[in-house]
Amino acid sequence: MINIFIATIPQPFDIQGAAESFKNSFCGEQNAEYLQNILKKSSEAARSQSLCALLLLASGLSHLQISTDGLVLAKSQTGKPFFENSDNLRFSISHDESCVAVAISDTPIGIDIQSQAKNQEKIAKRFFAPLEYEKILNGDEDFLTLWTKKEALTKLLDSDFASCAKIPLPNDVFFHTFAYGSALVSSASKQNIIPKIIKIDQF
Repeated sequence: MINIFIATIPQPFDIQGAAESFKNSFCGEQNAEYLQNILKKSSEAARSQSLCALLLLASGLSHLQISTDGLVLAKSQTGKPFFENSDNLRFSISHDESCVAVAISDTPIGIDIQSQAKNQEKIAKRFFAPLEYEKILNGDEDFLTLWTKKEALTKLLDSDFASCAKIPLPNDVFFHTFAYGSALVSSASKQNIIPKIIKIDQF
């Protein structure tokens, strides 16, 4: 299964209220350190986006009738969040300034959401493989589609973006891309499964 939950970040965003909702959803004491690390982020936007993504994760699990009891959040060495005590429950989160996306699966998964980026040609030349850069210049490849696929691949492989960006997209990974307002969302999985997309209005 691959389920993608997507939502717009409420404005204004109640950080303290969201922190309390997080505690209620993920058994406060077990994930207290994880929450504190979010609240220590330097900008209000970063705190809001991270908390919103985790509340969407909780909402998605509830939608799938999966209990959050006992689930312990952790981060890998590359910063990818995961449940350290559940090998069969995988998720990936992404956010930009205005919206968040969460993929929940029983196999490794990666997801990315991005709005239009500035300096696309400069970014493509720096990060993408030469052939991909040429295709973008010629209009044969869409920058944002490729960018979100590379980001999703990075999360799927729990790698770093610079390493994944310079290699062509692998043939054994399946990508699904769709629009959400002005943003583009891509998922990456080793399983050829069409994701179910669920838009959440309130969480």
